Parts: sequence; structure tokens; C-alpha cells
Amino acid sequence: MIKAVLFDIDGVIVNSGKANHYFCNDILKEHGGKELSEEGFEKIKHYTLKQAVEEFFPELEKEQLEEIRKKWSGNYKKYLEHSNLNDGIKESLEFLKEKGIKLGVVTNKSKTTMLEHYNLLHFFDYIVTANDVIEPKPSPEGILKVLKEFKVKPEETIFIGDAIGDLKAGQSAGVKTLIYRSEIENEEFERINEFEEIKKFLGD
Repeated sequence: MIKAVLFDIDGVIVNSGKANHYFCNDILKEHGGKELSEEGFEKIKHYTLKQAVEEFFPELEKEQLEEIRKKWSGNYKKYLEHSNLNDGIKESLEFLKEKGIKLGVVTNKSKTTMLEHYNLLHFFDYIVTANDVIEPKPSPEGILKVLKEFKVKPEETIFIGDAIGDLKAGQSAGVKTLIYRSEIENEEFERINEFEEIKKFLGD
């Protein structure tokens, strides 16, 4: 029986692709970089902010990169007008909460700004961001951290993501991994297109 369900944020709880693209391009514009095309953004959209800044400005020293990261880490909220909650997520969180299932988040975002913006923080019993781990996804570290906190086994846990890094993290942690509306190719995994489908994986 499933005792815990964990979620990624970007692309799963929130449709944030456009917001993230604008955010990245504003970082690049302000610091002399070249704006990302749609194709360029696709390559880095699941990076942590630290990883993105390092990718954007490989010529800079570590201290300079950290200054940029810190400056922009708290500057995301204004981009949320370009995002929206994915259909059915709030209803599914309410359903899972009512069943007594522990809810967690494992995200490569450094803050919980999106959850706060959409008033979803109260649903989650434990949240792991990129700032809480040494190795972000695709490392399983964040998922394992939640399992330890919840005192649940991998086989009692579902993790829902949308990217290859989520899939690898979930599989490495040994949890049931569901991929939401993803175009991942050449991988065997369970796919869901609506959050209502979570119910069939919960067991008795």
C-alpha cells in the first residue's frame, strides 16, 4: 500500500516553462549573454539555478557565478504571471491528503516560490529543494531524504516527475515513478496524462 506521494514542481504541479524561459533570458540579457532559443531552453530547463548560471557564463570565476545566483534566486516571483497550475493537481492533492497519504516535494528549484504563489504549501509534509541536497536530481538524494523523514519504504512511495532526471532519480531510489505528460523517448516507464490516474497506483 502506498503511504507517500512525492511531486516535482516544474512541469508537474505548475506549468512553468514560459516563466522559466523568460527568467533565464533576463539573466542572460543583464549579464551580457545571448538569449536562449526554444531549443536552447529545452536543453537546460531542468537545471538548478546554479547549474544554469554555470552553463550561461563558463568564463566567470566561482565567486562571480555565486553573486549572480544569489541576485536572481529571490527574483523569480514576477515571472509567475507566465505560469499556471496544471489541471487537476489541487483536487488530487486534496484527495491524497484526505486519505492520510504523506505528501512531499523533490525539486531542483532553490525555493518554494511557486507553491507559495499558488497557496499549495499547506498540502506538503516535507519539501526538498536544490538547497537541501549535495546532489540534485537525477541523483536520488532528495527522494531518499524524504523517505527517511517520512519513515516509509521505497515500495510504499510514488514519485511523480516529467523529465529524464526525475525518472533516473526515482528509479535509483527504488520508488514507483510516474512520468506526467512527458515526451521522454526510448525509456520504459509508467506514464500518466491526468492526475486522476494516480488513484490506480495507490493499492488497497
